[in-house]
Amino acid sequence: MKSTKLILAAIAALALPSLTACGGVEKEELAYTAPDMFKAPGDPSDTKLQASIAKFLADRQGPANSQYEYTRADLNNDGLREAVVIFNLPHSYWCGWSGCTMAVFQAGDNTFQLVSETTRIRGPIQIADTATDGWRDIGIRLTGTSNYDKNVLLQYNGVGYPENPMDAAEAPFDLALLGGSRVLP
Repeated sequence: MKSTKLILAAIAALALPSLTACGGVEKEELAYTAPDMFKAPGDPSDTKLQASIAKFLADRQGPANSQYEYTRADLNNDGLREAVVIFNLPHSYWCGWSGCTMAVFQAGDNTFQLVSETTRIRGPIQIADTATDGWRDIGIRLTGTSNYDKNVLLQYNGVGYPENPMDAAEAPFDLALLGGSRVLP
């Protein structure tokens, strides 16, 4: 019986530290890392934009030697910089007597997606402080057409910017009065 008491005492001595840890005497610190689903989307790089433009050219079967200019600005207030791209060479493919082709690409989580393509664009291009349907308006000067020269405001229509600015209402003021920033040229 004495040996049984000794064995029980030894078991209790060994079990006591385990029981106190379970009892909450000491708390163990656990490291926690938030899942990636809560990570803010990253502003895509210019390299990603250039890859998206190359895909656009391939899908549209545009000339391999196409040249363009672009600017990046947050057009939809999501913290990511979209791209406004003006294709200017070869002139005979991208441009006409009334201007060149402009494409707007929406920035996503390390990607770009084509939003719209607008023809007959000439500079200057003014990204306005005003917005329509959550996207900033884009002011342009419409010249070189059979109509008189005028400033127009390209407004987002829920899907994209208009394909043809000829039907856009005249902006009754100088583009600089839009606020925002002149981006091209």
